[in-house]
Amino acid sequence: MRCQTKSEPINPLKPEPQQRVLKIIDDIEEKFEDEEIREALLWKLERKWLKSKGHRVTIKFGKNIYDNPARCAICGDECGKEEGGYRIEILSRWNNTTSVIHLCSEHMDKNYWEADIDLLRHNYPKVGNI
Repeated sequence: MRCQTKSEPINPLKPEPQQRVLKIIDDIEEKFEDEEIREALLWKLERKWLKSKGHRVTIKFGKNIYDNPARCAICGDECGKEEGGYRIEILSRWNNTTSVIHLCSEHMDKNYWEADIDLLRHNYPKVGNI
């Protein structure tokens, strides 16, 4: 997928606490080699500690109002302001990042599309029509 990332995740930890956290992570990885167990542990810790904060995202979408050149994430055609393209922004409050997807009017108006997005790693392996 052709996509832009506006910002990098912010690491809120100072060096000393970060070293302690990395040590804890190493201990957990050593103790729990099974990926399924680690994912379950992470799932539980997120819900226990984040509580109402959760992993919030904001989604903004509409006509592309910016003058910068843009290409459709599906077909690669120009889809900037002059071409009547569309812009979708996904803002992760957890990572303090913004990802932008552009779509041409043909793919926005005539098709149902999907995007597999990993906001944590900014990995966009697939965008296409359903």
